Amino acid sequence: MERAANGDDLLLEHALELWEEALLAAPSNMHELFNLYGAVVSLLQRTIEPLLHASRVLLAYWRAPLADADDSFAVAASEATGELFGALLGGVRADALSNVLYNSLDAFLQRTLRQQASVAGCVPLLMRALSLLLGDGNESALARSTYTALWARALVSQPDWCVSLLEHHQQQQPSGTAPLLALLLDAYLAAFDTIGQLRMRKLACLGLCSLLKTHSSVALARLEELVNVVVDVSLQLEETTHDE
Repeated sequence: MERAANGDDLLLEHALELWEEALLAAPSNMHELFNLYGAVVSLLQRTIEPLLHASRVLLAYWRAPLADADDSFAVAASEATGELFGALLGGVRADALSNVLYNSLDAFLQRTLRQQASVAGCVPLLMRALSLLLGDGNESALARSTYTALWARALVSQPDWCVSLLEHHQQQQPSGTAPLLALLLDAYLAAFDTIGQLRMRKLACLGLCSLLKTHSSVALARLEELVNVVVDVSLQLEETTHDE
């Protein structure tokens, strides 16, 4: 792997493919493979070129059976992975934000948000996604829909925690700054129409529904807009069902 990382792109791709296959085979004892998790994180920190291949390896780790059984792995890996993914967002070409990378990010959030001890690992990724959503608009529609879907996953999994996270970061903002939750919702709703995949639109819709359950005054103030989104997605799902 060291030799591959130093310049042999084809060798690196093959090494990552073998690594992924070993994980997907899911032998009964995978502790040795989990001990190597830091290596793929280190690889991504050194070079962005093997991004999609390495993301598949990360996805295999977070989907592996041992990730459910071994809480210590999720807790130990969450912070490093969250920092890594947060740093990658915004520096990745729009065409690199493929399903493979999004699935890796989504799987990471799903695993990490299940355990209170590891949720802090999601903070760098989510706050970076929020920063890009609230940016100057240079992000592509694909990128913005991805950032929206990441927040949707967090809202579906831990709506109260998300509200608390934004309230905590609000305290670090200059006096008079609009509530971060309000800014997130405005950007979220603005980006919603750019989400092309129905599964991601459904997730974004569920995120809004979960937020309403927190009884947030910010969300309730936008109730009409949120209901319009829910109705729109419901009609799309109904049409898809009829087509099938």
